Amino acid sequence: MRYIHYILFLIVVLNVSCNHSIKSKSTNKYCDSAFIQNSKLWLAYYDTTDYLMRGAKLDSIKDDYHLIIEALNYRYSPVKLIMQKKTNDTLYLKIDSSFIFTQRWGTYGANAFLATTIFSLTENKEIRCVYLDFEEGDHSGPPGYFTRKDFEKGYKIENCD
Repeated sequence: MRYIHYILFLIVVLNVSCNHSIKSKSTNKYCDSAFIQNSKLWLAYYDTTDYLMRGAKLDSIKDDYHLIIEALNYRYSPVKLIMQKKTNDTLYLKIDSSFIFTQRWGTYGANAFLATTIFSLTENKEIRCVYLDFEEGDHSGPPGYFTRKDFEKGYKIENCD
């Protein structure tokens, strides 16, 4: 009889533990904001910590990098990303009006723009690297190849969906 109780106990414990979700929802208070809930992009935010938060509606456009570029251009107007080409897993873009992001947005603004751009574009399964061509300014590093690894150390990454 004791053996049956032990087996029933194990079944209950295993059932509860197997039904527990491995993916935990972010506890970041900004994830529930309408701004993040309606966003189709990764967004940078500063509040004592630098956050990079995944917009809840990014899945609706992530399979088409042209739509991601369009959303970035809308969000960061008048700075405009112009597609040059795509080769293997690398997307080549030119930044038109780069003076604005390299000189006027400050160091944080320039870095936030770059992080948002790279994280959003690399949501597409075909893109792992982005080459950005722009005129270097006081608030940005040199143009070149960027991946997520270039920004992971500077931000606390939050998956808000």
